[in-house]
Amino acid sequence: MPSLTALPTAAVRFDAPGKQLSSSISGQAPVKAVGAVRVLLVDDSSAVRSALTDMLTSMASGTHFEVVGEAGTGEMGIRLAAEERPDLVILDVEMPVMGGLVALPYIRGAAPAAQVIVFSGSESREEAIQLGALAFVPKGDAAALIAAIDGCCRADSPAGMAVPAEVGSR
Repeated sequence: MPSLTALPTAAVRFDAPGKQLSSSISGQAPVKAVGAVRVLLVDDSSAVRSALTDMLTSMASGTHFEVVGEAGTGEMGIRLAAEERPDLVILDVEMPVMGGLVALPYIRGAAPAAQVIVFSGSESREEAIQLGALAFVPKGDAAALIAAIDGCCRADSPAGMAVPAEVGSR
């Protein structure tokens, strides 16, 4: 997890997944609240993003979630991941302009410390995990999504955030 002190943020441009072309320091990152998990939501449905925000703010896990960005395309998700450096990204697969599976390696490159949960109605579990997602949760399985998020935020796991890839029913 990022330090609680303000660190410079980098404006980053990527040419290929994980391959940084250029970067520049551009000010200071926001100071993270103690215990807050910074979340980026990437889904083309504003209704889904709103429901996820409501779910995160009402979770009784004892963890405070701060939604630091919302994106309706994979392209915007990459940009926000580079700008906001979230701890957790909840990513849809099927989106206009750039889908989640295309964006996933770029998001991992832009925010390498972020854990990514793919939350989608598509049949792309294997590919999502191979591309770097920590977990794949089918849309409509709110209990599995909550379990994946709780698993990601366990302080007792070695990396501070860990969950098995096989989450939810398929």
